[in-house]
Amino acid sequence: MLKLSLAFVLITVLLACGAVPAGAALPGTADEFKNLVTAQSGDPVGATKLFFAAVFVTTHKDEALGHKMLDEIMCTDKWEDTHPVLAAALKESKWVFDSYDTASDPENFELDASDPDMLSVSLFDLGELAKVRLATSASDTARPIYLKKIDGGWRVASESPLCTGLKAADGNPGEDIAGTNSPAGVVHLWLEAMYLYVLGDKEEGERIWRACLASNPPETSIALCKRQVAERPYIVFSYAVGTSPEESYLNFDPFSFTVEITRTEDVAGNRKAFVRSSGADNPRPFMSKITKRGQLRMDEYSSLYVGVKTPPKPEW
Repeated sequence: MLKLSLAFVLITVLLACGAVPAGAALPGTADEFKNLVTAQSGDPVGATKLFFAAVFVTTHKDEALGHKMLDEIMCTDKWEDTHPVLAAALKESKWVFDSYDTASDPENFELDASDPDMLSVSLFDLGELAKVRLATSASDTARPIYLKKIDGGWRVASESPLCTGLKAADGNPGEDIAGTNSPAGVVHLWLEAMYLYVLGDKEEGERIWRACLASNPPETSIALCKRQVAERPYIVFSYAVGTSPEESYLNFDPFSFTVEITRTEDVAGNRKAFVRSSGADNPRPFMSKITKRGQLRMDEYSSLYVGVKTPPKPEW
């Protein structure tokens, strides 16, 4: 359950300043991978390496085997539903993950996390999370992956930041967002950005949010959105399936949730979709533009901020 009674980061502890060990070879079986998870997931960097191993098996060797491995290293084995950006990127934008491999050899990959600030553990209100920042050849800035401790081992809670705002390998359209070719995917990514912003990682939340949009909005629009989210975060919480006004919309995991799209319409080459809110009688509409790649960028979403019931006890 989401709890937001205190500030996002209570304390940050630097764990390491060395690079991720080089030459991580891909495991060959599901049992071998399980043994690696048992041995290495006690360290956030080790768990990050295991995530990329599972990804590279999926994208370069055996998709079915890779999915079994991802079941082990993700926070949930339902990740194909709760992490639509990852699921789509694995199929449609495999180059995204290759961009983090400094060896350019996914069979024996290396990841760059050599900056001392790239590995830290932060105490969040909803539990202890690790944030590992990795360099990518597709951007001038590092990207974070968030991990959550479960039963003594680290598991991947959110990898969507790894997939957003990167330069596509062919340079078209320049800035690319992997895995947003469906209305459910683009609104899910938008909500992930809002949740990160509310939870306190405002810089990363805003970066993802801006990357979701079809164009750069006026700063007055940005300010309005920030104010809405800061003053009434329950509005964005309400779009996660399973929330309710009676529980102040807090009964969901911001790193593992689903959304419900009730219908879509094509409007003059763009796509209009309706997403259900647990605090509204009718689904709320939003509009997305279709890019040259067939992916979506949110273009008009002001309706998402209106018509959501105020909870009886504000606890966020």
